[in-house]
Amino acid sequence: MNACDSEFRRKYKRLLQAIPTLPTPTQLYKKIVHACRQLHGTTQDMTPLVDRLKNLRSSREGWKECLTALQILESLRDKQALVFKLIRNELRTLFAVPSLLIATEKISESNWRAIMSQPQYDEYDNPILMKQSAIETVIADQLKILDEQQSFLNDFRRTLQEEERTESQNFQTAILSSLDEIQKKMEQSLEKTAKESMDDSIAALWSQPRKRLQRCYKESFIGMQYRLP
Repeated sequence: MNACDSEFRRKYKRLLQAIPTLPTPTQLYKKIVHACRQLHGTTQDMTPLVDRLKNLRSSREGWKECLTALQILESLRDKQALVFKLIRNELRTLFAVPSLLIATEKISESNWRAIMSQPQYDEYDNPILMKQSAIETVIADQLKILDEQQSFLNDFRRTLQEEERTESQNFQTAILSSLDEIQKKMEQSLEKTAKESMDDSIAALWSQPRKRLQRCYKESFIGMQYRLP
C-alpha cells in the first residue's frame, strides 16, 4: 500500500510540474472579466457595421464609389470576425483554468462559482455576459451574421464589376464610333481636295492650247497688215 501511495505521489508531483504557472483566482477572474468586456464592446460595434452595410445596399452612387465603400466594409468585416475568434479562443483558454485551480486546491469549486456569480456591467449599466455557454452562443451568432454580410458583399462586388464592364464596353463603342466618324470626314475631305485639284489641272491644260491659238491668230493678223501695199 505504501509503494502504491509513493508511486501515486510521484505521478502527482510530475503532473503538477507539467502544469504551467497558473494565475491566482483573482487574476484569472480579472482576465475573464476583461475578455468579456471586450466581447461586449465588439458585439456593440456590429451595429454601425450593419448600418453601413444597409447604406451601401441602398446607395445611388456610381460603381466606383460603391466599390471603394465595399472594400472598406470588407476590411471592417474581416477585422470584426477576427476579433470575435480571438476573444473566443482566449475565453476558452481562461475558462479551462478554474478546473486546474480547483484540482490543485488553489480554490474550492463553490468559492469559484461565488466569484463568477458577481454581475458585471458596462458604463451604461448594461449587463455583461459572463457565462461561457451564453458567450459561445453570442459569438457563433455574430460570426454567422458576418458570414452573411460577406455573402452579400461578394454578390454586390459581382454586380459592380458587371457595371464596370458595361461602362467600359459603352466607352469603347463610343470611341470607335467617334473614330469612324472622324475617318469618314477625313476621307470626304481628301476626296474633295483631290477632285478640286484635278479640276484645276484639267482647266489649266485646256486653257494652254487656246492661248497658243489666240497668239498665232494675232501674229498672223499683224503679219498680213505689214504685207499690204
